[in-house]
Amino acid sequence: MTAQGVKNTGIRENNIESILRLLYTKKLSATHIAKALKLSKTAVFKILSEMEGMNLVENLADSDNENEKYKRTLYAIKQEAGILGVVEFGSTYIKIVFSYLNGEIFDETIIEDREFLNLDDLNEICTIILNKKKQFEKDFLSIISIIVSAPGQINKFTDEIENSVKFNLIKDVSVRAFFEEKLHLNVILKNDINLAIIGEQHYGKIERITENGILIYVDSGMGGAILNENKIIEGDHGYAAEFGLISTYDQFGNNLVYDLICSINSIKNK
Repeated sequence: MTAQGVKNTGIRENNIESILRLLYTKKLSATHIAKALKLSKTAVFKILSEMEGMNLVENLADSDNENEKYKRTLYAIKQEAGILGVVEFGSTYIKIVFSYLNGEIFDETIIEDREFLNLDDLNEICTIILNKKKQFEKDFLSIISIIVSAPGQINKFTDEIENSVKFNLIKDVSVRAFFEEKLHLNVILKNDINLAIIGEQHYGKIERITENGILIYVDSGMGGAILNENKIIEGDHGYAAEFGLISTYDQFGNNLVYDLICSINSIKNK
């Protein structure tokens, strides 16, 4: 696949993801979607048609519900579209959750004491997901995708982790490819802070982010995410917003980056 092909595929997936996010909370017309995403109506209709073919959304004009038929221009997430799985790599744990497309979580598994990962950990995750898959399929629910939420730098062009302390013991393993081969499911790899700002946008308890916002996260390192006009702005070379790598000076005038003075690791070192 050419670099241009990779780029176009990424744009397509981002547009599908953005439309699903808009439809999480309410039904919308193609016109409203086009305005929100700053796309042409022609492009939106094409994407929606593709999403209908993927069984993700439905045009309410085709609904069997008589109360919905008059809303001929509205689209909604299809109830039987399926479920999403998320693997979250926290600072000392692994969390595996499954939710409906409207965001409702109905199953959660937590594996404790996993500060640094090895192949056994990845295989354990696969075993849990495959067992859940069998269980869900008995209820006629299919898993659409597994989203892997990982700390560190993720290269959007190769769609793999490029630099993450949590994966140092298995840094030669292509994590997304590993899960796809083991699970035979579509696997999406995302930076954890980019996902976190989307969570704050929809479920934040203090004040919900609407279309624009900045999230800075300080833990073992320092991460960040920028939401601009309802789209994630990625940092240099396709990584998340790299607030930790912003250049500054210490009290002695030495040039360094924020990650070296603001993170938990820097505090521990001092």
